[in-house]
Amino acid sequence: LLGVLARWPWLRVCLRLAILAMAGAALHKGFRHHQSRPPGVAEDYLRAVLGSLPHGAILFTQGDTPMYVAKYLVEVASVRPDVTLVEADMLPGDWYVREKLPSQRPGLGFMGEPPPQQQRLAAILETLFPH
Repeated sequence: LLGVLARWPWLRVCLRLAILAMAGAALHKGFRHHQSRPPGVAEDYLRAVLGSLPHGAILFTQGDTPMYVAKYLVEVASVRPDVTLVEADMLPGDWYVREKLPSQRPGLGFMGEPPPQQQRLAAILETLFPH
């Protein structure tokens, strides 16, 4: 293929134009469909969940799809801006509990010591990467 393209430069131009045309058609066709909107079933479900919560509620989510759809509805679509979203998968992370949650909702935090596994991991990391 490279030999053919080297012999006929006009074929390279045609190939480039065809690739650009296909990319343009794909972008044009898919733009309206892919405008950062969540999938329909997940969106409908989370709209119902958010609608059932009292004012100022805290919603714990687990997994990427529920979290990102809920984030879209709360932060982008402003369906329930009073609801605080908490990613359950991130709760073992000390930075999430100490920094992220209080920045989302002042005064929100969890009391107590980190679990033993987290303490051991922190000790190992401190040994490997001292301040």
